[in-house]
Amino acid sequence: MAVACPITFRTSGIEILDPFLDHDAVTALCDLCEPLLDRSDRRRPGVRRVLQKEPRILDVLRASPVWDLIREVGGPGGRIVRAILFDKSPESNWLVPWHQDASIAVAERLDVPGFGPWAVKDGEHHCQPPADVLASIFTIRVHLDPCAADSGPLRVIVGSHLQGLLDDDAMAGCVRDGESIEAVSGRGAIVLTTPLAVHSSPKSVNPAARRRVLHLDCTPIQLPGGLRFAEAP
Repeated sequence: MAVACPITFRTSGIEILDPFLDHDAVTALCDLCEPLLDRSDRRRPGVRRVLQKEPRILDVLRASPVWDLIREVGGPGGRIVRAILFDKSPESNWLVPWHQDASIAVAERLDVPGFGPWAVKDGEHHCQPPADVLASIFTIRVHLDPCAADSGPLRVIVGSHLQGLLDDDAMAGCVRDGESIEAVSGRGAIVLTTPLAVHSSPKSVNPAARRRVLHLDCTPIQLPGGLRFAEAP
């Protein structure tokens, strides 16, 4: 399936493609993702290293339009370098304040110039990379459930990704003066965004809703100095 490269994503930092995946593809992903959630610590907001824990998820993605979208946005070298499964529900509910995702997960710590500071999160080495690395990453969020305004949807400040990394004062001004888009969508929708977009997510206030999202960070680049993305093939 050919996918036209989204235009809004490049300028606004968010594109909602709804509908995108058909019923069968979403059901196949749900069937593979649900056991990971059943085995997870429900106090945590997500399951990391999803493709390593259940490689068949990658097979489903490769057979779906998601793979065409990765190559359309990232070029021939586009690939998934991190996969996280989120499940916001009455049993596991959280809010995320306005922020940018300024770090990447890597396979091991190597002290390469321009990469740092370092931290370990959930057993993974994370570091802040140079701005051009962050700018190369795009995120595909696969919605396994409908996401209404009361289900704790992603919110993005339009165009904020074009301002680079922001300090606290600049980010506060961006949120105050900017326009936000709320990623309300149906089952099987795709939300395309970028780590540099200023974004947040409120708690769900719908006691009957789940908001399962398969979060895929993608990029066409290779890291320098022997560094490798944590889940890159």
